Amino acid sequence: MIVVRRLQDDERSMVFADWIRSYRTSLDVIGVLPRDYDTGMDRRVKHILARCPVYGAVHSDVPGEVLGWCCTDGRTVHYVYVKHAARRHGVASELVLACAPDARRYSHRTYVVRDIDLGPMTFDPFEADT
Repeated sequence: MIVVRRLQDDERSMVFADWIRSYRTSLDVIGVLPRDYDTGMDRRVKHILARCPVYGAVHSDVPGEVLGWCCTDGRTVHYVYVKHAARRHGVASELVLACAPDARRYSHRTYVVRDIDLGPMTFDPFEADT
């Protein structure tokens, strides 16, 4: 059984690393020079993490192992990441439904986003900068 909980401060460094690494292959940053990507995303992700909570999906039998996470301010989902071994099991959808049921926007588009039922959500990259 999957349980969604707010991540602790000591777990957030994993979030930062996952986000920077996984978004590097996004459609929205193709062609961005590596040094520009590193500088820009470092600044952007730190800005978002400073103001938004992050929720993690864990298995009830192993509560210390984070299967995936969702960063949201409640109205905008900024990023969802699920470890490879946990993908295709509804973890991302469960995270979004549990921690941002009323969200109507997402600020970071990835290849995987196309496979998730986002309902009425729309892409708005400028929400990341507010």
